[in-house]
Amino acid sequence: MKSFLLAGILAVSATGCIIVEETPKHPAKSAEFEGWDALGTRDVNVKADHDVIDVKAGAGRFRSIAFLVKDAPVEVQSMKVTFANAEVYVHDLDHTFKEGSWSKRIDLPGDAREIRSIELTYRSTSPAEGHAHVTVFGHR
Repeated sequence: MKSFLLAGILAVSATGCIIVEETPKHPAKSAEFEGWDALGTRDVNVKADHDVIDVKAGAGRFRSIAFLVKDAPVEVQSMKVTFANAEVYVHDLDHTFKEGSWSKRIDLPGDAREIRSIELTYRSTSPAEGHAHVTVFGHR
């Protein structure tokens, strides 16, 4: 049975239904995300349209990635993963992530391998809400 953290928003509607909003789990604290390592974080600038997260050399070999968006919503259009051998994988996302939300697990092509960088192409959904922080996690 899965356990859920409650965001503190618990409301009862006129029909008597209970509305519960869940707080997203950190990958390291969820059975589905065991073995995940933080690869890097970027402060998403509302004036820019892309950022590169450089992954520290020797971080390891990864088969999948996922990311967490915090502090403000952001629309991630695509990501480009550059591997240590200079091969590139482009993944179109075209998804708006709410503040505090996780991407789904994104499986990388081929065997596990070292990642050199991850470039995110995005658009801020609300400049008035400030900067979003995007943290990328890798799974071995």
